[in-house]
Amino acid sequence: LILCVGGTVIMRKFQSSVAVGFFMGSVVAASQMFLLVFLILFGYIEDRLENDMPVDGERLNGFVCLVQAVLLGSFAAILAAHR
Repeated sequence: LILCVGGTVIMRKFQSSVAVGFFMGSVVAASQMFLLVFLILFGYIEDRLENDMPVDGERLNGFVCLVQAVLLGSFAAILAAHR
């Protein structure tokens, strides 16, 4: 939510190169965080499978994190290309 509001304020009001660079860095950091959470969840799934526990929720969360990482990374690349 903070990324959305901050991005809107930066892109509408404060369009200096420092502000846009800070926003792009924040988007890339968020993308990497979601990718890391995806990797951690799939490691956790392996442990749960070894213990014969259900993994449906973890698979869904992992997939959502992967999609979010790809979307944020794509947005950062488009923003970098058009800025």
